[in-house]
Amino acid sequence: MAEEGAKIGALTAQIVANTTQVAFSPEDDEEFRTLMGELNDMPIEMDFSDGINVNIDGDMSEAEWEAWGAKWEAWGDQFEARAEQWANQVEARANAYEARADAMHEKMAPELERATAEIEARMEAKSAKLEALIEERFGDDFEARIDATSDAIDDLVEACRDAKLDEGESRVMSRTLNLDKGAHEVKIACVKGDAATLRSARTLAVIKRDKSLRQAEIDSFRDQVSQSDELDGAQD
Repeated sequence: MAEEGAKIGALTAQIVANTTQVAFSPEDDEEFRTLMGELNDMPIEMDFSDGINVNIDGDMSEAEWEAWGAKWEAWGDQFEARAEQWANQVEARANAYEARADAMHEKMAPELERATAEIEARMEAKSAKLEALIEERFGDDFEARIDATSDAIDDLVEACRDAKLDEGESRVMSRTLNLDKGAHEVKIACVKGDAATLRSARTLAVIKRDKSLRQAEIDSFRDQVSQSDELDGAQD
């Protein structure tokens, strides 16, 4: 998977490297800041708390008022003209970016599809190889045995809950599965009590004396209950 991930990463890097951001050019940004600086030098206060309100800061004579009005009008005309130019520039850059993105997608799509198809083919091949290996080592009925064993364990657990046992009593319970390649027996130790009861010497003695258990099954039970981990079903 590392090889496939590297290919996708390389394609992604190529796409990112060819993308651009729509923004002011350095020259336009400087001009915008200059215009806003001129606005700050004018004797006005802008209030945006409730719409846009323009307030005069200080007292002005009629001549000063006329001069300021002319300057304000000139500034507004200049800003409006440049704002329209900037909007057109941004739109042109956006259109150019969209065109480049479309062209890039058209160019990269076949390679992405090819890489995706190659990854899918490799995964299918690995899956088929894994299935063949499982059948070789465990038989072609491995999945059926697992499902049947799981169902049998569920049934045995229910039977254990319903069993009429005295406190501390143990009993080996089993189910025989008739599979295509012969019978398979599933067994559990059913104990009336908690995890400590299941690990007790009394329970182990019952398991050792049970004639239906092979030595390997007895050893497996002893190994499981000797571990400090929580036992399955111990709280039931």
